[in-house]
Amino acid sequence: MTERPHTMLRRTLPIDFIEVAMPEPERAGCAACDSARARLDAAIAAAGPVLDQIGIEIAVREVLVRTQAEARLLRLRASPTIRIHGKEIAPEHGEGEKRAWHWRGKALKLPPANMIVEAILAVAADPVSLPTAPYALPSYLGQFLVDRTASKRPHVHGVDDDNEDNAGADAVPARNERKSA
Repeated sequence: MTERPHTMLRRTLPIDFIEVAMPEPERAGCAACDSARARLDAAIAAAGPVLDQIGIEIAVREVLVRTQAEARLLRLRASPTIRIHGKEIAPEHGEGEKRAWHWRGKALKLPPANMIVEAILAVAADPVSLPTAPYALPSYLGQFLVDRTASKRPHVHGVDDDNEDNAGADAVPARNERKSA
């Protein structure tokens, strides 16, 4: 007899969707970020039934990075970036805003939902974070971010930016958190 999913010990698989806050008026909308987020949502919907069967729910946090210090804190290499329990899925940036998402030997303009599903399932099967490489802020990200040393944490949507006491030192930077099974 197999155990029913609702009686299993449930685990949460954290996924961070990280993007750079574009300065106004350029930030009318970042089509690449919006498309990547829609594909992340499609991947979660596709992987959800399998994850439910093994007792895993997904918690998505949207993180909006406004300064170079925040980017360094998060070790941000590209925007947008999807991190699944620490495993990073991010495009390579060439000149300017061109992005290349690499999957199965191809360079793609957008991340395929199947690539994200594959990464979600791989991390769910073995949720050990990968070791990190040395970090340097990519110059293309620096052009969009203010170099303020006063801000040490990414922007948490809905929290007063001038009052760092509103967010505890151990709080996870998030713009929005949604859980899905």
